[in-house]
Amino acid sequence: MKFSLTLIIILFSILNYSQNVSIPDAVFLEKLIAQGVDTNEDGVIQLNEALAVTNLSVSSTGTEPKIENMEGIQHLTNLIELRCANNLITSLDVTLLSNVALLFCYSNQISSLNINGLHNLTRFWDQWNE
Repeated sequence: MKFSLTLIIILFSILNYSQNVSIPDAVFLEKLIAQGVDTNEDGVIQLNEALAVTNLSVSSTGTEPKIENMEGIQHLTNLIELRCANNLITSLDVTLLSNVALLFCYSNQISSLNINGLHNLTRFWDQWNE
C-alpha cells in the first residue's frame, strides 16, 4: 500500500512539474526560447519555466519576424515588465498578470486590449495601434 501511494505521488509530481504551456505562435515561442525562458532547452515552455519569468521583452525591430498571437502569455503570472511592441498583435488579454507594473504594447494592430485587474500598472504605452 505504501509503495502504491508513493508511486502515485511521484507520478503526480512529474506530471505537474512538466505541464507544457501552449504557445501556438511560432515567432512568440522562438522569442521566448531566445530569451532563455526554455531553461531545459527542450523546445517547449513548461509551466514552471513560465512562472520563473519576471521581465519579458519580445518587441520586434526591423525586418525580423513579428508576433501575431500572444496566447500563452497568461501563464507568465509573475511578470512585472512586458514589452511586446512593434509586432502584429491584434488582441491582448493580460488580466491574469496582476503583477505587471510596466506594459509597452505600442505599434501593433491591437483592437482588443484587456488590462482589467492590473492594479500595479504604473507605466503603460499602447499608442499606434489600429
